[in-house]
Amino acid sequence: MPCAVPCDLIPCSVRCEKIIPECGHRCPSICGEVCPGKDRCQQCASNNVLDRVLDLIMFTTYREANLDEDPVIFLSCGHFYSVETLDGHMDLKNTYFIGEDGAIMGPKSFARSEMKGCPDCRAPLRNIHRYNRVVKGALLDEATKRFMAYAGELQTKLLKDVEEKENKLEDLANEFVLAFTASEDGLPVTKVQTRLQEYRSAATQAESITTRFVQSVSKAEQPYGKVTSMVMDARRRRNVTASFDLDNTVIQHGFELRGRSYHLRITWAILWNFKVLIAKLAPEAVEEQWKIFVSPRLEKAKEASIELLKKAESSKSSQQQIESMVYHAQFRALELSSSTSSAMTDADRAHILASERNNLDKCYLIIATQPSTRYLLEDVKKARGLLGGVNFYSFVSSEEKKQIYAAMATEFRGTGHWYYCQNGHPVCGFPDLKLNITIVVY
Repeated sequence: MPCAVPCDLIPCSVRCEKIIPECGHRCPSICGEVCPGKDRCQQCASNNVLDRVLDLIMFTTYREANLDEDPVIFLSCGHFYSVETLDGHMDLKNTYFIGEDGAIMGPKSFARSEMKGCPDCRAPLRNIHRYNRVVKGALLDEATKRFMAYAGELQTKLLKDVEEKENKLEDLANEFVLAFTASEDGLPVTKVQTRLQEYRSAATQAESITTRFVQSVSKAEQPYGKVTSMVMDARRRRNVTASFDLDNTVIQHGFELRGRSYHLRITWAILWNFKVLIAKLAPEAVEEQWKIFVSPRLEKAKEASIELLKKAESSKSSQQQIESMVYHAQFRALELSSSTSSAMTDADRAHILASERNNLDKCYLIIATQPSTRYLLEDVKKARGLLGGVNFYSFVSSEEKKQIYAAMATEFRGTGHWYYCQNGHPVCGFPDLKLNITIVVY
């Protein structure tokens, strides 16, 4: 298997049969580990070595130990302990199935673990083969935390970029409307085409920043994801059999979900402002632009909203569940407001409105039971207004939402604390006394 993958071989628990060259006595260590020199031989060592305690529970000394029943593992730092003591210290039962007789039966599905060192001096135990799976699991966990800090910095920048792109799109639409209104005969066709092309370019740039973010924080780019890819590659190309089954909770879905939500947010800004921009054009021109620019994006956006909802429900992410339903309702409202929807029957229109309002009612229920999602209440109300025929939308975030985003940005500069939530996700959390909630950053 690749070096980064936690070993799935069953460690041997039998005493080593090799002979120490300097004295000719049998090695006191365990099979698979480095044999010590004469100064650590149970029959040749000094009294200081022989009086060292091997068992931290029974306080058995090296002199008293039965090495055939419980061999010794010698650490690179110079300290040594019985196998039973180090197995307990390294929590080996969390990594392997252990029989009633203490024998290791096989590896468990991969689980996270903390990095542990020598019980005496805390030196790392990375060169002890017996604990390869434990140590590499802990290293992956540490790498995941570093990935989360890195992704958090990217997310903070993304939020700022999204807000800037929203403002630019809104400005371009308003400038076009003002220029068109100020001219008695309207703008020349060439200027209209130039303005439309400028808006399309800005839209493409805006979409690209969220797309890049989602790709950079996807499962494939995460430490656990990369290791999983190595295992799959080894299985496919070298016919290697390996046990590295991941619990879904070790993959950090939160960043990708928020990235997908930001993509829907920027798509909404693109489509809504484009609707404002083309409103001054002739009806036939509006219909043409709608078919060329709006309809394709609208269909993809609705599909992306549904996909986000499924992923959010799977990972129990309440915020993204609400956002996905809100954006889907907004895209539906935009669709119903177009002239192309005139062919739709009243029954179909009523069914769509009822379905979207039902989803928004679910959002209200989530907010009522999840206080940390309260900052999304205004978005739900806006979406409901659009379904009711409101023809105005404000992109200005509420003060509460701004406080949430500011707190998240501060969090990723290292002011929070790591812990595991009830769903098993490693998270950063911190209280916000003004909002009377705990903000949890996955």
